[in-house]
Amino acid sequence: MSIIRFLIFTLFVCVFSAGIASAQDFSNKGKEFWVVFPPHAPSNNNLANLSLYISSDKNTNGHIVINGDSIPFNIIAFTPQEFILPRNTTYVSGAESATD
Repeated sequence: MSIIRFLIFTLFVCVFSAGIASAQDFSNKGKEFWVVFPPHAPSNNNLANLSLYISSDKNTNGHIVINGDSIPFNIIAFTPQEFILPRNTTYVSGAESATD
């Protein structure tokens, strides 16, 4: 009988806890983001550029700041916009990157 009582108690606790539990909101909405452009091996001597895509559910504007340089932007709601960022200010060379 004690096993049945334990199972009923455990079921009660699980059902009661599920009613008050809340999950984390997984969203990429925000005002500040950090972006990294790590070192890589170029293919066929083609060097990569860093593209940053920005979109919003509202018309908005802002600035992309890279090492003190500011790139202004205006976004129309639900219209993603690509920004190709200057390689000379965004690329992290092997000497600058952290190594294990």
